[in-house]
Amino acid sequence: MGLARALQRPRSELAAGLSELDINQFRPVTNMDGTLIILQSNRIPLGVALDSTKLSADQFEAICWSGWSLHRLLANINFETIPGALARIEAQERRWERYRTQGPMQLPHEMVLNRFKRFVVKPKGSSRFNPPHLDLVAIHPFAGVELMRADDGVAYSGSVAAELAGATWWINDWKQHIGASWVLAYDTDGRTGYGALVRLGGYVTAGVVNRDDAEGKSRTSLLINLDALRLLKPDAVPQAVRQAQSIAGEVLDRLPPR
Repeated sequence: MGLARALQRPRSELAAGLSELDINQFRPVTNMDGTLIILQSNRIPLGVALDSTKLSADQFEAICWSGWSLHRLLANINFETIPGALARIEAQERRWERYRTQGPMQLPHEMVLNRFKRFVVKPKGSSRFNPPHLDLVAIHPFAGVELMRADDGVAYSGSVAAELAGATWWINDWKQHIGASWVLAYDTDGRTGYGALVRLGGYVTAGVVNRDDAEGKSRTSLLINLDALRLLKPDAVPQAVRQAQSIAGEVLDRLPPR
């Protein structure tokens, strides 16, 4: 019944439908003992022997021809689905490569967390073979730069920060990703600030941090984190600089003077 339902699906879905089945080998063969066997399955790998003494010639012939017919049917199905299966495998390989090399770096504890999430929320269907659409971010430290409006222009200082909790979403067939997280940041004077961080591209992660200054006044700054590993690629440097400049100029115009 499962095979019949799978054969009724469109050709583009045939490989997925057959992958869910436990298809046995129905080709009649003779084993090393000279006994004719008709069925080879995962549970009975050596096949089911046919006792010709208990079958009439017509019954024996009918079983053999039926077995051969089903074997040829399955062989033709496999011939039709092999190109589609290879294309699906290559597409999945490209997705995993993009997920591994183009996404935000995961620390060991984040890998464990996301692996546990995939174990609890088990993907279904073809999603079992693809990367996750959603990754969790937790206690992810990084070094950044904070930019603030000042009377004479823009002031900047170093910052040590950590993404406390957040998530990354993969879209467009794992070709792009966006993310957001709640961040904790310390400036050079050790003052604590909190805010939201957004991943706006593959090279720049930026957010807004709010903290009280030495006079007790609330101040807002722009926090930028550049992915230094990606900047090792020469062609990536100009793109990262342009992204940082455009983001900083857009956000700083909306911040109050220091």
